[in-house]
Amino acid sequence: SGPFVWSETRQELCESLSYYRAYQTGCYTAMSTSRATAKKKDAIVETSLTDNVPYGYLLAGWPSKRDAWACDGRVVISHGGGKNDIGISAKTPGSSSVARGLMDDQSDDAPAIRALLHAIHHQLPVVLIAANSYALLPFRLNCAYAVLGWYNVTDSWAERETQLDIADVDSAATSSPAKASSFVRWKFRFEWVEAQGKPWWTLPGVPNTTGWNPRSRLELFTAQQLEAVERTQHSRGSKKSRKTFASLDRQAQLALLREPARCAAKVVSSISTDDSYRRHSQQPGYANCERCNSLQPTVFTVGWICLNVKCPSFFRRCPNESLQDQELEFCARFLQPRGDRVNGGFMGEFAPFSIIPNKPPIASLDQARGQWCENCGRLSCRETIIKPTCPHCGKRVGNLERLRHVAPPVLKHYPLGLSDKLIDSINDPVVSATAGIQMTVERRCGLLIYSFAFGSQFGDSRVHMVQADVEGGQPESEANLLFRQFQLASWPPPRKKSKAKKQRKQRRDVETAIETLTNQHDCWRTWTLPVSGAFEPPQSIKRIFSDSIEDAAELVPFRRHALKHHAAGSVRMLTQQFTCNYGVPYKHVVAMGTEPLDDTAPEVIRSTLHLLRHRTEAVVGSLEKALGGQFNELYPVLYLEHQKMSFHDDGEPGLGPVVSSLSLGSACTMRFRLKRRYEAAYPEIKRSDTLVLKLPLRHGSVVIQQGHDLQKFFEHSVTPVGFRIAVTARRIDESINSR
Repeated sequence: SGPFVWSETRQELCESLSYYRAYQTGCYTAMSTSRATAKKKDAIVETSLTDNVPYGYLLAGWPSKRDAWACDGRVVISHGGGKNDIGISAKTPGSSSVARGLMDDQSDDAPAIRALLHAIHHQLPVVLIAANSYALLPFRLNCAYAVLGWYNVTDSWAERETQLDIADVDSAATSSPAKASSFVRWKFRFEWVEAQGKPWWTLPGVPNTTGWNPRSRLELFTAQQLEAVERTQHSRGSKKSRKTFASLDRQAQLALLREPARCAAKVVSSISTDDSYRRHSQQPGYANCERCNSLQPTVFTVGWICLNVKCPSFFRRCPNESLQDQELEFCARFLQPRGDRVNGGFMGEFAPFSIIPNKPPIASLDQARGQWCENCGRLSCRETIIKPTCPHCGKRVGNLERLRHVAPPVLKHYPLGLSDKLIDSINDPVVSATAGIQMTVERRCGLLIYSFAFGSQFGDSRVHMVQADVEGGQPESEANLLFRQFQLASWPPPRKKSKAKKQRKQRRDVETAIETLTNQHDCWRTWTLPVSGAFEPPQSIKRIFSDSIEDAAELVPFRRHALKHHAAGSVRMLTQQFTCNYGVPYKHVVAMGTEPLDDTAPEVIRSTLHLLRHRTEAVVGSLEKALGGQFNELYPVLYLEHQKMSFHDDGEPGLGPVVSSLSLGSACTMRFRLKRRYEAAYPEIKRSDTLVLKLPLRHGSVVIQQGHDLQKFFEHSVTPVGFRIAVTARRIDESINSR
């Protein structure tokens, strides 16, 4: 037996599971806001606090003192709240041990602690996930991360943790005594929800040569669930009523599978630590403190002690006697599953949502989320656009249908009576008032050109934005065609069964191409469609609009590539975007190969390069003079929904002084900001104005970055609002870039 949901990297976990998307913290929460205070008439008035809702909790690394894995994992004691201090101390030569402690007291104001208190108060279960680095795990996980299952958060308490200062751990074994300190740490008790069945790690091993079988689980159901099934099987009604209820059930199922339930009403905090134990007031092992009157459980064998941080008797056996770490052991009863109705089942009889992630809707382009393999349970990042497969067993994952094709956006055409001044003010770029940037706007040859000249202190830095003059009546015909080409070359449609239907569609596509491209391509001027009968279009058009691209050379190999350097260390981490490269290899943070940029390249690549050359030369003049040659590298990037490009620069070794980028599809915002290391050198640019330029890009916009100093002083980011394809052209000196 094995886990039914597991992964090998944290990125796979966070991209696949909607209930755990925390790359850094151990507790994933939503609706997070911090506590705020306001002064009014010399009195501090506390504002309302919206509570966090916890969804997933990760058990990883070294535990704190008195963490526990009890009763085969049915009861777990863990900590939360941050402020950890981790150091390595060598006790003996040739060996090392990890010393984990606290840097300061933890408080119930911390988001993770507040969220778990909220879960106790509202009886909300959370999903526990274990990492192979979790030291208390009594078995070998054989994978990096595994979903354990649903747990109820039954108890929370604060305790005083005595520790040795990390710098003085070695001195404890020598003659000089180590300095001791103590801080408050919050602990939580998690209990397995028995209604979901036996834990998968307690099931007997099932011989299986193909790997884990996530479906070999012994399901246990509550009496209420069995009664509901029995009642449903024997119920009868009209066809109309059955159809209505089936529809409602399906909608509820989809809502549960897609993501954690979203709270429509705003939850305002009214939780105190005492509220968490009110439902335990009639259970054995709980008592009220004589000094603060708070209800607390009996946690340790030394007897009942007050665990209220605000109480003078907190963590004391008697008023003048503090507890020592060596005498603190958990009560046997506290580590036993209670299995009662409160802790053994779900509120409302069913889990809030499915632990197994659901496939994204076919109609949505939100296909960048991770995939779950039904065959082996492996979570994986989507690396390829076409036919993603499980990296563990090789089975197809995700939706079997191809992605839907997106029509190019409709660009607004303003009436001719509208003044040029008003037209220019619509979606204008935003320029910093202190950066000294001069903007000019001109219309010529059917193009609208924005130019931004930076101050002389930034050398030859220039930015240009070139796009079709849609307001003047010039359509973005070439951009529309390229947008369709890229989608056909990225996820081609399936083979058509009807040849006649295929030819009719091909005829319509060719007619559209001839109409829109006659003025741009002289080689198509003399070619016309026959009046009737079979026809054979030019090879270039046929390659563009073929309904099934069988030639692999016509596919644009978009995929997510591995990063060379990232914060996760040696663990494999993929880029957020789908990319590929044509022409000269470009040496940057992504490890990737390249495709030839010549006559063998796909038609869409060569057409895009032609458009970029034309619009770039409209601004900088001849590329031969500006670059000493033509563009020799093309870098397409595909952004699915909710993806973006963070701040970066293109200043790699060997890069030419002109970089040109085409934007297709969704509108987006491109931002330029001064690099942090130059802020002190240019005090005339206010700290609040380091974002010096913001460009609203639309479908068909070409941004030209001119000058080596632009990459030296500034960095840029791109934030789309939907599906977008960007293509960047550069000239690279291969002899320098390959060093």
